[in-house]
Amino acid sequence: MYFSYKGECLAFETRSDVKRLPDGGGTYTLTSVRSVHGPVIGRATVDGVPVALAQARTMYMHEEMDYPAHAQLFSPSVVGSAADFIEIVAGTAYNIGWWYIDQKDIAGVDAGLVPIRRQGASTDLPVWGTGQWDWVGFDPETHTFQTPLKSQYPQAINGPDGVIAGWNNSSALGWPVKDEAWGHGGEHRVQLLKEPTVAATNEGPISIVDLVRIHTEAAVTDFHAQRVYPSFREFLGTVDDARLEKLLQAADTWAQAGGRRQDLNGDGVLEHGKAVAFLDMLWRPLVRDVFEPVLGADILDAAGGNLPSLNPGAGGANAWTSRLISELRFHMGQSEDPPWRTYCGTTREECGLLILAALLRAADAAAATYGEDVEAWKAPVRSINFRPTGDMAPVPPIAWQNRGTYVQVTTGR
Repeated sequence: MYFSYKGECLAFETRSDVKRLPDGGGTYTLTSVRSVHGPVIGRATVDGVPVALAQARTMYMHEEMDYPAHAQLFSPSVVGSAADFIEIVAGTAYNIGWWYIDQKDIAGVDAGLVPIRRQGASTDLPVWGTGQWDWVGFDPETHTFQTPLKSQYPQAINGPDGVIAGWNNSSALGWPVKDEAWGHGGEHRVQLLKEPTVAATNEGPISIVDLVRIHTEAAVTDFHAQRVYPSFREFLGTVDDARLEKLLQAADTWAQAGGRRQDLNGDGVLEHGKAVAFLDMLWRPLVRDVFEPVLGADILDAAGGNLPSLNPGAGGANAWTSRLISELRFHMGQSEDPPWRTYCGTTREECGLLILAALLRAADAAAATYGEDVEAWKAPVRSINFRPTGDMAPVPPIAWQNRGTYVQVTTGR
């Protein structure tokens, strides 16, 4: 119950609350432990020495900071322009993207308390909390620290191309995201929204219908097929195995057609079924092959066991595959800076052999599922099932799409 910080032995702060069971039959006790950095979320050992794992959260102890700003946002006398809006929200604590629209301007700003890290601090792995890796200006008494100037936060009014898009993506090149958000690489599903919109507006004004069409197409696009797979194909080139090359050519055709998961003729199976069936078998085992030898099975198991965020039809580049793309591009000479750590072998040749083996196994797995006749492979339509609330009538399922909880389209004069 003690820890080392800046050469001192300090006691953890503890708090216990006694709670009564809902049925009134007894009580239970909740105990929380906290260090100078934040709550202890686990314990481990390093070389046999006990270590406490604390979560350093920027908003910790500052949750009330945002209330005054929120109150000002709904005051017309305070917010009269996009610039006024950015000035207010850029100083809020919660890390989130904010959006603004009026009759003449659109704007966006990525707000929140952002720490300035010590040079050399890893964002992939924990750092020691003994003092030397503290955020710049960190004061354990007030839990304050140095943050960038408001003008340094990612922000735009109208933007250079007149389009501002967001889909849970990193807001600007080099701008930090949460340490746990490992997948903000060079490819992201937000491209499915922004790039078609920019292309359309470059040809002239677009309508609400045009915008809805772009969103709809993005929702039925398999991002791995359209934007992730081509990097693997470029990295490998033509392969010697005739069956595998045939499957890769089918995947090429699907990717070039947009990588959409659609049943256009209503027969219950997806178009480009051969390619869909093949690639759906690839991503999970590939991630295991690449990362497990370095990280170990325990880490991948704790990250979700079968890596559920790599479900077939996932709409955005997964954290693991996004990281792998960065390595492929480095091996191909498309990126000057190597990743902080490589996982797909130490050379391009090693990485290529690993990926080739995963592709061959994916082909075998698809054959075991759909049969040896590749031309007969069919990928069934996957559905989203809804649970009705209260006494509502059942809501019929819909074919898979990567959509928001709700989408609002607004127009004004």
